[in-house]
Formats: sequence, C-alpha cells, structure tokens
Amino acid sequence: MMHFKKIYIELSDICGLQCSFCPNQKAVRGLMSQELFAKIVRQIRGKCHRVCLHILGDPCRIKNLKEYLDILRQNDLSVDLVTSGFYLKDKESLLHPAIHQIAFSLDAGFDKNNPTKEGYLQDILEFCDFKRKQQNKIFINLRVQDTTLKRIPLQQIFDFFKKTIPNDFKTFERIKLDEYIFLNITKTFIWADLKMQNICHTKKCHALKEQIGILSNGIVVPCCIDTQGEIALGNVNKQSLDEILSSKRAIAIKKGFEQNIAIEELCKRCHFPTTRSSN
Repeated sequence: MMHFKKIYIELSDICGLQCSFCPNQKAVRGLMSQELFAKIVRQIRGKCHRVCLHILGDPCRIKNLKEYLDILRQNDLSVDLVTSGFYLKDKESLLHPAIHQIAFSLDAGFDKNNPTKEGYLQDILEFCDFKRKQQNKIFINLRVQDTTLKRIPLQQIFDFFKKTIPNDFKTFERIKLDEYIFLNITKTFIWADLKMQNICHTKKCHALKEQIGILSNGIVVPCCIDTQGEIALGNVNKQSLDEILSSKRAIAIKKGFEQNIAIEELCKRCHFPTTRSSN
C-alpha cells in the first residue's frame, strides 16, 4: 500500500488576495463539496497520517470549516492548515482537535498588492496568546520568506513574546517564540510555469513518493506546486484514487524522479527547493 507523508487537499481555490509572489489564477474551481471531501478522506485513510488543507485558497474563508475538520477527525487524520490570517475570526474553531499545525503566511498580510488590514498581525499574535492560555498543543508557525523579511514588523513579534530579536536570520531557520510557537524563515522561490525558459531535465522530487495534491474540483496532481492542474493524473469524481495513482503517467513520473529525471514539462521548470539548505 502506498503511504505518503502528506496529502494536500484544496477545499477551495478562493483566497480573496492578490499576493505578488503568487501568480496563479484563483477563484476558478470554487468550493469542494462535503460529499466529495468525505469520499476522498475515506480513500486516503491508511495512505497518510496528515492532511494539509492548502494548495490555493484560504480554508479560513470557508464558513463551515469545522464540518470538514470533523470528517478528518472521524477518520483519524490530523491536519496542517495554511492561512494568510486575513480571515481570522473565530479563535475557538482553530483549536479543533483534528488540527496538528497552523501556518500563518505573514508574507500575504504585508504584501504590497494586498489591502492593509488594521490589526492584522496583532490579531494573529492574540490568537497565539489565546492558544497558549488554553494550554493547547497545536503547533503555530509564523511563516516568512527570506526576501520579504524587511516588510515584516519583526520587532512587534519578538516584543510580544518577550524575546530578543536575533542579529540576523538564516534561510530555513526555525526560531522558537514560545511552547509550540515558532517563526519560520523559508526560502523564496518562483512558481513553476510552462512559459519559463529555465529548464532542468535532472530533478529529484518528493512528488508521488511523499506527497500528492487534490484540487477542489477533484483533479489529482503529483504535488502542491501544480496549482493549475497541468499534470492532471485523473479525477476522483470519476476514478478511485488507487486507479489514478496506478496510472501509466503517475508511475512514469515517480520512476523518473527515482532516476533523477524530470518527465513532465512543468517539472522541468520547477525550482522549488527539495532540500532544506540555503544557497
């Protein structure tokens, strides 16, 4: 039986923001129905332990998010949830027992293309404090790309947790702010695009070995980078996940990566770092 470290499920491709680092077209596929979500969850049970509710879109925009989380909880699956923090309203709902980790993309909140939201960062910090007072063990990661550090009010974050701000930051550094609360510095990357001229035929990747993605319309893709479904392996509305993952295309991609070869054109143009080290 295939087993993945993580399966990405996109509940919706709607986020309401226009981040400069995210060139992908959004609000096309819409919301995944609970019926389809439950069908997928039944099929991935036993294939992974953790689900990441993210590809495009912000799950915190979904009014009945709790109902989706309940389905995961009922199937003994834990959740990594990625959000911009723009729609952080009901703090209690984000302490759902299915959630293992919440990542707040602070780059989105301070992106020049997005509207300024008064109290944006303070709301996120107060949620951290609320979680702490509840003695909840959900992990929180305040995520920042290395090239956008200068736009983030880091002093406000460190002052809130009564910490001393470091003199410098390293890519992939994970700074502990409190119990279960971290500041994560991630490496900036350019999203893969079929129009890109920088092509690399040699490629190692975790796609189809450690992860897969399922878009909100049911299309299965090799990884979370394929936000537009360029490498559509199949659709869970029409086929079982086992059938899709056993397809000739899926097997060829996986075997290619095992031999350090990128088979698909999108993969040849992907420069996402697969090792946690800076250049």
